[in-house]
Amino acid sequence: MSSAPLSKPAPNYSVDPATGNRLIQPRKRLLERSEKTVPRVAALDCLQERLAIATELHQHESDGGRAGVYRAMCALVEYLTSQGIPHATLEPITAVMAAIVDADKGISSTIFRPVRSKKGGSPPKLLALLGYEGQLATVLECCILHCKAEGQWPYLAPGAKMAANLINASEWPMKKTASELIEIRERIMQGAKDSPDRILVDFALESEVAKANPLIWAKLLLSHEWVMF
Repeated sequence: MSSAPLSKPAPNYSVDPATGNRLIQPRKRLLERSEKTVPRVAALDCLQERLAIATELHQHESDGGRAGVYRAMCALVEYLTSQGIPHATLEPITAVMAAIVDADKGISSTIFRPVRSKKGGSPPKLLALLGYEGQLATVLECCILHCKAEGQWPYLAPGAKMAANLINASEWPMKKTASELIEIRERIMQGAKDSPDRILVDFALESEVAKANPLIWAKLLLSHEWVMF
């Protein structure tokens, strides 16, 4: 990750010219801890509830998710400070909160300014979209495995049709055709093995349920309330 040149001397931060590694020794005041103002368990319970509310806001508000992210970060800051961590140590979090407020006012922030590739070409897909397409490909792959186990040949087309029907009947927000699912699967399988979407597919298919009954696994994935986009 690139960083802007330092505007003033920073004795606690330097870069090794030989390796480019950053050498960081946090200031002692940033590592200080004051007395807790809320018991840890009670604070954690409150944090989880507030994060759950923020998640619903993030997923359903029509602002690109900004309000939910801001609410979640407020909850995190309040939890950490209640456990004695100083506000100064949380500066990166509050900086993101400030950038969200600036974005609502139409002000561009250096934190969220895209870094343009020197190679040119189309920008890469959003990480969240890669994750969603990985989930779609997982459902498709499970349906293909089910059709293969049933002795169908060819199995790609009927598997894709089955996956499209299951996805479109679910509460997932995007509707997909069988051909669109096949295109997503081909892109993922032909891409890098360390791509987030490929990792998700490979990991999901390693499940014992996916191996024993892939159709059940696909239906569980489609109905699980943790999988929301």
